[in-house]
Amino acid sequence: MIQGLVSVIIPTHGRPKFLVKSIESVLNQNYPSIELIVVDDNGKDDAVQLETAKVISTFQEKASIEYIIHEENCGGGVARNTGAKAAKGEFLTFLDDDDEYEPARVARQVEFLQQKAREDQTIKSSSCLVIRRKYGEEIDRQEPKKKENYMVELLALDVSFYTSTLLIYTDVFLGMGGFDERFRRNQDVEFMVRYFREYNGAMLNEYLTVLNIEDRSHIPSNQKIVETKEMFLSKFEPIISELSAEQQKLIYKNNALEIAKVALWNKNLSGFFKGAFKAKLSLVEWIGFLTDVGKKALMHLK
Repeated sequence: MIQGLVSVIIPTHGRPKFLVKSIESVLNQNYPSIELIVVDDNGKDDAVQLETAKVISTFQEKASIEYIIHEENCGGGVARNTGAKAAKGEFLTFLDDDDEYEPARVARQVEFLQQKAREDQTIKSSSCLVIRRKYGEEIDRQEPKKKENYMVELLALDVSFYTSTLLIYTDVFLGMGGFDERFRRNQDVEFMVRYFREYNGAMLNEYLTVLNIEDRSHIPSNQKIVETKEMFLSKFEPIISELSAEQQKLIYKNNALEIAKVALWNKNLSGFFKGAFKAKLSLVEWIGFLTDVGKKALMHLK
């Protein structure tokens, strides 16, 4: 590994037109030592893969980009792990193919992580905050984080961590086995629960990553999210069982509600009511849940 080098990994699937801005945002970083790895998960010789290759070639004329092509579509977790295994940097960081970094994103997170790691040896990563945009217009901003460990909140889906905000020591990431490749969805939540089981994180409350939400093509089917939640809760059942009864109830309730929300996005009313009733909401909770769903629906309709 090369000391001080940051390996930026962009997994891409089905979005070559969005990929351009993502790559540009990495090339515009003010940090001096970056390697960029793009992992194409479209499947070799697929029409979208060939289009993606053309995008990459336009950048390779002026910048060094390692371009890795999967033989077939394997999923985001596998693609990120492929990039991590090829990385030469002391640090790993990730960027989804429709998101962007602000110019100081890498520099600020490296500086912050190094500072916090000197103060506390349990800190092995840093995360920043996100701005959500749709067609270039800001929709909302993530709330600041005030703790160094959010394992319980992640299990209960009470906080969000995005792969596009994470910067982590490469040896720590690889030592943990990377992303669990069985998870086609929620790889970020699954990984961060395991991470917080062992380590703490440095929370940089600066808005340094942009999540572009106009592309809705990657919304999972209701069946896929049900399977993901079953696998997620089963995997972490030994940890959940150690928590208080109140915490356990919140975890199972919120994961059931997540299934209900995805069912609603897919216009699956049966799946929506099944998930919602499984959550065993009180009348007040029902009102709050429907209000929250309505707000998010309006945000995506703008």
